[in-house]
Amino acid sequence: MDYELNKNLHEKALTLYNEGNRKITFLYQDGTKQIKRIGKTYGEQIIIMANRSHKRGYYLTNELNNNPNNEVKDILKIETRVSKKDKWEKQTKKIIQMLKTSCLWEDNLKEYELALDIGYDKLMKCKEIQNGKYVEGYTENQNEIVKRIKEVEPRLVYVSKEGNECYNTGILWYKIGIPNIKKMRFTTGDNEYYLNQINQAMKDKKELLLSGRTNYDISFEYQPNGNRAWYSEEFKGCGNGHYYLALNDTHAVHYEDD
Repeated sequence: MDYELNKNLHEKALTLYNEGNRKITFLYQDGTKQIKRIGKTYGEQIIIMANRSHKRGYYLTNELNNNPNNEVKDILKIETRVSKKDKWEKQTKKIIQMLKTSCLWEDNLKEYELALDIGYDKLMKCKEIQNGKYVEGYTENQNEIVKRIKEVEPRLVYVSKEGNECYNTGILWYKIGIPNIKKMRFTTGDNEYYLNQINQAMKDKKELLLSGRTNYDISFEYQPNGNRAWYSEEFKGCGNGHYYLALNDTHAVHYEDD
């Protein structure tokens, strides 16, 4: 292999390693690709780790020099990480589908749909505006925040009952982080017994209160008036913990901690 190409490939692998990549892709002259684990010596030499070993390996230069029939053409970063934007969109769409099916939380469903329609990038820009300090005085600064958010996305601003313009905290506080959806669990044993009760209560439109214990003190409430349901996991004997909105008879989305 050409010396300069060999040197450039090693430098590229070293850069990728220093950026935190422990696996890289080798692209060979025939177009094939192979993923290899890499390490680094104290002398800044990249080594290719042996299978199932975290200590043993061989120098990258050996790989570059000892395969004349199919030389390494390039070394590539493995693009496997899903962006926050993609995660947010995927989870938000999942929530919308669950709420449409269960008919719970009509107001929250509308906010999730609006948030998805506005889009992650614009929401993050409005979030930055909301956290800013622009002028002196609390009221004056809030008015400036509303003004700036309205310039970016008017649908995030509404008029309160008192006639004041306000920004939508339901979206900007609670619906732009990556949603944490989980299956409700009431016991370390037969959890289906509890989920079946929830399912039946929602079918019958009958108020339901449930409690259980896992690593937390668990509680659940269903109110048919307004089709609302809550699930919580509180630290044992404490009264504080993690609070969720139920999305259907099996799953809930994290809302806040207390």
